[in-house]
Amino acid sequence: MRTQILSAIESHSIITIFRHGHPDYDALGSQFGLAYWLKENYPEKQIYCLGQERMHNDLYPFSDEVSDEVIASSLAIVVDTAGLNRVDDSRFTNAAVKIRIDHHPQFDEGYDLQHVISDAGSCSEIITDLIIGYDKKISDKTAETLLRGIIADTLGFRTTNTTAYSLRMASVLAEYNVDLPQINREVFDTTQRRFELGTYFRSKAVIEQGLIYLILSKEECDELKITSTTAKELVAQFGGVKEFEVWAIFAQNMEGQYEGSLRSKTVTVNDIASAYGGGGHKNACGIKGLSLQQVHQLLDDIKERLVNNNEPTKL
Repeated sequence: MRTQILSAIESHSIITIFRHGHPDYDALGSQFGLAYWLKENYPEKQIYCLGQERMHNDLYPFSDEVSDEVIASSLAIVVDTAGLNRVDDSRFTNAAVKIRIDHHPQFDEGYDLQHVISDAGSCSEIITDLIIGYDKKISDKTAETLLRGIIADTLGFRTTNTTAYSLRMASVLAEYNVDLPQINREVFDTTQRRFELGTYFRSKAVIEQGLIYLILSKEECDELKITSTTAKELVAQFGGVKEFEVWAIFAQNMEGQYEGSLRSKTVTVNDIASAYGGGGHKNACGIKGLSLQQVHQLLDDIKERLVNNNEPTKL
């Protein structure tokens, strides 16, 4: 697969790189880390990063704006995204050749090549593994960007999908001129505003049977001056408590539907999310397009699992 990917890269003069919507550090880290590496080693090629949304910080540049014609003649590489409908620019389907590089445990039709390592803790470590296998330059900037993605998606190497592979790839990147304490601060430090929102969320949360959750209406989001996306990004505010096995936030969007984020320590939650049209990792996933009734049904499913320990036999 490594040889096939390099062959595709070297045979195309235009490369477009795509990520999922509501991008996190791993989506952006794998996207821009790959882009930086390509630009450093193939300066004659046109390299573009696509996606309409960005994180609320200055660590990553704005996405590029390109025409439909450019994408149609390009090699499209989709990173950190399972599900064709989750790619944050549907035009990738028109590309001349399409490659998916990911760690989400799902196979998608519609790609010419798929390089998926579902046991990996992050997509950034898969990108790292790929590029260190080529006799090419890796800059400090590339190393820092990929390392930020690994640290973020493994929550500082604390998730259940953190493996020796994760640590090996991080170790390779740490050999470059990177500031590990600074990267950790960038990923995990919060703003005072988000700290205050977290305090409010914890005061309103419901705690039942090892589950802590919060459901926010559109009116509540408007009153707090936040979007549904911002609300569910704060799900980490409920983590790190000994008694909580699963934590979740659901927020109503402008269309009146609910979007949610689920996290857990060891309990499998992505199969439950999948049953409601969502998905992701075993212990971290998202859902959107739910009614309030469906939100409560999903929460009941989680509580039933916590009470009866009815883990799925196969994912």
